[in-house]
Amino acid sequence: MRRVPVAMRAIVTGFLVSSAAVVPWGALVQTNVKVGMGIPWAAGVMAAYLFLYVKYLGGWGWPRSTAAARCDYLRAAGLPLRTWVWSLVSGVSAFAASIALLLVVRRMLSWPASAGEFPAGLPAFVIAATLLVSAAVAGISEEAGFRGYMQRMMERRYGPAVAIFVSSVMFGLAHLSHGLRPVPLLFDTGWGALYGILAYLSGSIVPGIILHSALDFIEFWATWKQALRARPLAWQSGPDAQFWSSCAATIIFALVAVMAFRRLALTTRDRRTSDAALVPLSRAT
Repeated sequence: MRRVPVAMRAIVTGFLVSSAAVVPWGALVQTNVKVGMGIPWAAGVMAAYLFLYVKYLGGWGWPRSTAAARCDYLRAAGLPLRTWVWSLVSGVSAFAASIALLLVVRRMLSWPASAGEFPAGLPAFVIAATLLVSAAVAGISEEAGFRGYMQRMMERRYGPAVAIFVSSVMFGLAHLSHGLRPVPLLFDTGWGALYGILAYLSGSIVPGIILHSALDFIEFWATWKQALRARPLAWQSGPDAQFWSSCAATIIFALVAVMAFRRLALTTRDRRTSDAALVPLSRAT
Protein backbone atom coordinates (compact mmCIF):
# COMPACT_ATOMS: atom_id res chain seq x y z
CA MET A 1 0.00 0.00 0.00
CA ARG A 2 2.89 2.39 0.74
CA ARG A 3 4.05 2.04 -2.87
CA VAL A 4 0.88 3.80 -3.99
CA PRO A 5 1.50 7.58 -4.33
CA VAL A 6 0.20 9.64 -1.42
CA ALA A 7 -2.05 11.66 -3.71
CA MET A 8 -3.78 8.53 -5.03
CA ARG A 9 -4.18 7.07 -1.54
CA ALA A 10 -5.59 10.35 -0.28
CA ILE A 11 -8.09 10.66 -3.13
CA VAL A 12 -9.32 7.08 -2.85
CA THR A 13 -9.54 7.29 0.95
CA GLY A 14 -11.42 10.58 0.80
CA PHE A 15 -14.03 9.23 -1.60
CA LEU A 16 -14.45 6.07 0.47
CA VAL A 17 -14.91 8.05 3.68
CA SER A 18 -17.52 10.30 2.08
CA SER A 19 -19.33 7.41 0.40
CA ALA A 20 -19.51 5.52 3.69
CA ALA A 21 -22.22 7.95 4.78
CA VAL A 22 -23.76 9.07 1.47
CA VAL A 23 -24.46 5.57 0.13
CA PRO A 24 -26.21 4.22 3.27
CA TRP A 25 -28.34 7.37 3.48
CA GLY A 26 -29.45 6.98 -0.13
CA ALA A 27 -30.39 3.34 0.50
CA LEU A 28 -32.26 4.23 3.69
CA VAL A 29 -34.29 6.96 1.99
CA GLN A 30 -35.23 4.69 -0.92
CA THR A 31 -36.30 1.97 1.50
CA ASN A 32 -38.27 4.45 3.59
CA VAL A 33 -40.10 5.65 0.48
CA LYS A 34 -41.01 2.11 -0.54
CA VAL A 35 -42.13 1.07 2.93
CA GLY A 36 -44.04 4.30 3.48
CA MET A 37 -42.94 7.82 4.33
CA GLY A 38 -45.63 8.50 6.93
CA ILE A 39 -42.90 8.13 9.54
CA PRO A 40 -39.37 9.29 8.63
CA TRP A 41 -37.66 6.40 10.42
CA ALA A 42 -34.71 6.57 8.00
CA ALA A 43 -33.75 9.97 9.45
CA GLY A 44 -33.52 8.52 12.97
CA VAL A 45 -31.51 5.51 11.84
CA MET A 46 -29.12 7.73 9.88
CA ALA A 47 -28.64 10.11 12.81
CA ALA A 48 -27.48 7.18 14.95
CA TYR A 49 -25.24 5.95 12.13
CA LEU A 50 -23.67 9.41 11.74
CA PHE A 51 -22.82 9.47 15.44
CA LEU A 52 -20.93 6.17 15.18
CA TYR A 53 -19.44 7.20 11.81
CA VAL A 54 -17.87 10.35 13.27
CA LYS A 55 -16.66 8.56 16.39
CA TYR A 56 -14.96 5.85 14.33
CA LEU A 57 -13.31 8.30 11.93
CA GLY A 58 -12.11 10.23 14.97
CA GLY A 59 -10.25 7.23 16.44
CA TRP A 60 -12.86 5.19 18.32
CA GLY A 61 -13.11 1.45 17.80
CA TRP A 62 -11.02 -1.27 16.21
CA PRO A 63 -8.23 -1.43 15.17
CA ARG A 64 -6.56 0.57 17.90
CA SER A 65 -3.36 0.71 15.88
CA THR A 66 -4.99 3.21 13.49
CA ALA A 67 -6.80 5.28 16.12
CA ALA A 68 -4.23 8.10 16.26
CA ALA A 69 -4.03 8.35 12.47
CA ARG A 70 -7.82 8.41 12.10
CA CYS A 71 -8.09 11.19 14.66
CA ASP A 72 -5.36 13.19 12.92
CA TYR A 73 -6.86 12.80 9.44
CA LEU A 74 -10.35 13.77 10.58
CA ARG A 75 -9.06 16.89 12.40
CA ALA A 76 -12.33 17.60 14.14
CA ALA A 77 -10.84 19.00 17.34
CA GLY A 78 -12.45 21.81 19.29
CA LEU A 79 -11.26 25.39 18.78
CA PRO A 80 -10.62 28.42 20.99
CA LEU A 81 -13.40 31.02 20.99
CA ARG A 82 -11.36 33.54 19.00
CA THR A 83 -10.67 31.00 16.27
CA TRP A 84 -14.36 30.06 16.22
CA VAL A 85 -15.39 33.68 15.76
CA TRP A 86 -13.05 34.37 12.86
CA SER A 87 -13.78 31.00 11.27
CA LEU A 88 -17.50 31.75 11.19
CA VAL A 89 -17.05 35.38 10.10
CA SER A 90 -14.72 34.41 7.27
CA GLY A 91 -16.83 31.43 6.21
CA VAL A 92 -20.18 33.24 6.29
CA SER A 93 -18.86 36.28 4.42
CA ALA A 94 -17.07 34.16 1.81
CA PHE A 95 -20.14 32.07 1.09
CA ALA A 96 -22.37 35.15 1.10
CA ALA A 97 -20.10 36.59 -1.59
CA SER A 98 -20.20 33.36 -3.60
CA ILE A 99 -24.00 33.14 -3.40
CA ALA A 100 -24.33 36.77 -4.49
CA LEU A 101 -21.99 35.98 -7.39
CA LEU A 102 -24.13 32.95 -8.20
CA LEU A 103 -27.19 35.21 -8.45
CA VAL A 104 -25.26 37.48 -10.83
CA VAL A 105 -24.21 34.55 -13.01
CA ARG A 106 -27.77 33.18 -13.07
CA ARG A 107 -28.85 36.51 -14.59
CA MET A 108 -26.14 36.33 -17.26
CA LEU A 109 -26.28 32.67 -18.31
CA SER A 110 -29.06 30.16 -18.83
CA TRP A 111 -29.22 27.98 -15.72
CA PRO A 112 -30.52 24.41 -15.54
CA ALA A 113 -33.70 24.14 -13.50
CA SER A 114 -33.77 22.05 -10.34
CA ALA A 115 -36.84 20.32 -8.98
CA GLY A 116 -37.63 18.57 -5.74
CA GLU A 117 -37.83 14.79 -5.84
CA PHE A 118 -40.30 14.11 -3.04
CA PRO A 119 -43.45 12.13 -3.81
CA ALA A 120 -46.65 14.17 -3.70
CA GLY A 121 -48.69 14.23 -0.52
CA LEU A 122 -45.90 13.80 2.02
CA PRO A 123 -46.39 15.58 5.38
CA ALA A 124 -44.25 18.67 5.84
CA PHE A 125 -42.53 17.28 8.96
CA VAL A 126 -41.41 14.20 7.00
CA ILE A 127 -39.86 16.36 4.29
CA ALA A 128 -38.24 18.66 6.87
CA ALA A 129 -36.68 15.72 8.73
CA THR A 130 -35.38 14.24 5.48
CA LEU A 131 -33.92 17.57 4.35
CA LEU A 132 -32.24 18.15 7.71
CA VAL A 133 -30.58 14.76 7.77
CA SER A 134 -29.63 15.03 4.08
CA ALA A 135 -27.89 18.33 4.81
CA ALA A 136 -26.13 16.83 7.85
CA VAL A 137 -24.99 13.80 5.84
CA ALA A 138 -23.59 16.02 3.09
CA GLY A 139 -21.88 18.40 5.49
CA ILE A 140 -20.35 15.77 7.74
CA SER A 141 -19.36 13.19 5.11
CA GLU A 142 -17.94 15.63 2.57
CA GLU A 143 -15.98 17.62 5.12
CA ALA A 144 -14.66 14.42 6.72
CA GLY A 145 -13.79 12.85 3.37
CA PHE A 146 -12.50 15.79 1.34
CA ARG A 147 -11.25 18.40 3.84
CA GLY A 148 -10.41 15.86 6.52
CA TYR A 149 -8.87 12.65 5.25
CA MET A 150 -8.09 13.61 1.63
CA GLN A 151 -6.73 17.10 2.21
CA ARG A 152 -4.99 16.29 5.49
CA MET A 153 -3.10 13.37 3.98
CA MET A 154 -1.86 15.50 1.08
CA GLU A 155 -0.96 18.49 3.24
CA ARG A 156 1.67 16.38 4.97
CA ARG A 157 3.29 15.36 1.68
CA TYR A 158 2.66 18.22 -0.75
CA GLY A 159 1.79 21.25 1.37
CA PRO A 160 -1.52 23.10 1.83
CA ALA A 161 -1.74 24.78 -1.60
CA VAL A 162 -1.55 21.52 -3.57
CA ALA A 163 -3.74 19.70 -1.05
CA ILE A 164 -6.51 22.32 -1.21
CA PHE A 165 -6.34 22.47 -5.01
CA VAL A 166 -6.59 18.70 -5.48
CA SER A 167 -9.30 18.18 -2.87
CA SER A 168 -11.32 21.05 -4.38
CA VAL A 169 -11.11 19.61 -7.89
CA MET A 170 -12.12 16.19 -6.59
CA PHE A 171 -15.00 17.79 -4.69
CA GLY A 172 -16.19 19.43 -7.89
CA LEU A 173 -15.90 16.20 -9.86
CA ALA A 174 -17.86 14.37 -7.16
CA HIS A 175 -20.83 16.56 -8.12
CA LEU A 176 -20.82 15.33 -11.72
CA SER A 177 -23.56 12.99 -10.52
CA HIS A 178 -25.83 16.05 -10.81
CA GLY A 179 -25.02 16.28 -14.51
CA LEU A 180 -22.23 17.63 -16.72
CA ARG A 181 -22.80 21.36 -16.22
CA PRO A 182 -19.58 23.41 -16.52
CA VAL A 183 -20.63 26.54 -14.60
CA PRO A 184 -22.19 24.73 -11.60
CA LEU A 185 -19.09 22.50 -11.61
CA LEU A 186 -16.89 25.60 -11.27
CA PHE A 187 -18.97 26.84 -8.36
CA ASP A 188 -18.78 23.45 -6.62
CA THR A 189 -15.00 23.46 -7.07
CA GLY A 190 -14.77 27.01 -5.75
CA TRP A 191 -16.88 26.14 -2.71
CA GLY A 192 -14.61 23.17 -2.13
CA ALA A 193 -11.63 25.55 -2.11
CA LEU A 194 -13.34 27.81 0.45
CA TYR A 195 -14.03 24.84 2.73
CA GLY A 196 -10.46 23.67 2.24
CA ILE A 197 -8.96 27.04 3.16
CA LEU A 198 -11.24 27.28 6.18
CA ALA A 199 -10.22 23.81 7.40
CA TYR A 200 -6.52 24.53 6.97
CA LEU A 201 -6.51 27.97 8.59
CA SER A 202 -8.76 27.03 11.50
CA GLY A 203 -7.16 23.61 12.02
CA SER A 204 -10.55 21.89 12.17
CA ILE A 205 -13.34 20.74 9.84
CA VAL A 206 -16.02 21.55 12.44
CA PRO A 207 -16.69 25.15 11.26
CA GLY A 208 -16.93 23.81 7.72
CA ILE A 209 -19.39 21.11 8.79
CA ILE A 210 -21.67 23.72 10.35
CA LEU A 211 -21.56 26.05 7.35
CA HIS A 212 -21.78 23.22 4.81
CA SER A 213 -24.78 21.61 6.47
CA ALA A 214 -26.59 24.95 6.91
CA LEU A 215 -26.01 26.01 3.30
CA ASP A 216 -27.05 22.64 1.94
CA PHE A 217 -30.26 22.73 3.99
CA ILE A 218 -31.06 26.18 2.58
CA GLU A 219 -30.36 24.89 -0.95
CA PHE A 220 -32.47 21.75 -0.44
CA TRP A 221 -35.31 23.80 1.03
CA ALA A 222 -35.17 26.33 -1.82
CA THR A 223 -35.20 23.52 -4.37
CA TRP A 224 -38.15 21.84 -2.68
CA LYS A 225 -40.08 25.11 -2.49
CA GLN A 226 -38.89 26.10 -5.97
CA ALA A 227 -37.82 29.40 -4.42
CA LEU A 228 -35.12 30.08 -7.04
CA ARG A 229 -37.38 30.81 -9.97
CA ALA A 230 -35.73 31.82 -13.20
CA ARG A 231 -35.55 35.56 -13.85
CA PRO A 232 -35.03 37.29 -17.21
CA LEU A 233 -31.42 37.36 -18.34
CA ALA A 234 -29.84 40.76 -17.74
CA TRP A 235 -28.54 41.06 -21.29
CA GLN A 236 -32.07 40.51 -22.63
CA SER A 237 -34.21 42.60 -20.27
CA GLY A 238 -31.50 44.91 -18.96
CA PRO A 239 -29.93 44.91 -15.48
CA ASP A 240 -32.36 45.75 -12.69
CA ALA A 241 -32.02 46.59 -8.97
CA GLN A 242 -31.69 42.91 -8.02
CA PHE A 243 -28.81 42.43 -10.46
CA TRP A 244 -26.89 45.50 -9.28
CA SER A 245 -27.48 44.72 -5.60
CA SER A 246 -26.09 41.22 -6.17
CA CYS A 247 -23.02 42.72 -7.83
CA ALA A 248 -22.50 45.10 -4.89
CA ALA A 249 -23.03 42.32 -2.35
CA THR A 250 -20.43 40.15 -4.12
CA ILE A 251 -17.78 42.87 -3.81
CA ILE A 252 -18.62 43.89 -0.23
CA PHE A 253 -18.79 40.35 1.18
CA ALA A 254 -15.63 39.35 -0.72
CA LEU A 255 -13.69 42.21 0.87
CA VAL A 256 -15.00 41.27 4.32
CA ALA A 257 -14.05 37.63 3.67
CA VAL A 258 -10.48 38.53 2.67
CA MET A 259 -9.99 40.57 5.85
CA ALA A 260 -11.59 37.88 8.02
CA PHE A 261 -9.47 35.10 6.53
CA ARG A 262 -6.37 37.18 7.21
CA ARG A 263 -7.40 37.59 10.85
CA LEU A 264 -8.12 33.87 11.07
CA ALA A 265 -4.67 33.08 9.67
CA LEU A 266 -3.03 35.41 12.22
CA THR A 267 -5.09 33.94 15.06
CA THR A 268 -4.14 30.40 14.10
CA ARG A 269 -0.48 31.32 13.68
CA ASP A 270 -0.38 32.93 17.11
CA ARG A 271 -2.00 29.86 18.66
CA ARG A 272 0.43 27.46 17.00
CA THR A 273 3.39 29.62 18.06
CA SER A 274 2.12 29.66 21.63
CA ASP A 275 1.57 25.89 21.64
CA ALA A 276 5.06 25.28 20.25
CA ALA A 277 6.58 27.46 22.97
CA LEU A 278 4.80 25.46 25.66
CA VAL A 279 6.12 22.08 24.50
CA PRO A 280 9.62 22.36 26.04
CA LEU A 281 8.15 23.59 29.31
CA SER A 282 5.76 20.66 29.52
CA ARG A 283 8.54 18.21 28.75
CA ALA A 284 10.78 19.81 31.36
CA THR A 285 8.24 19.20 34.05
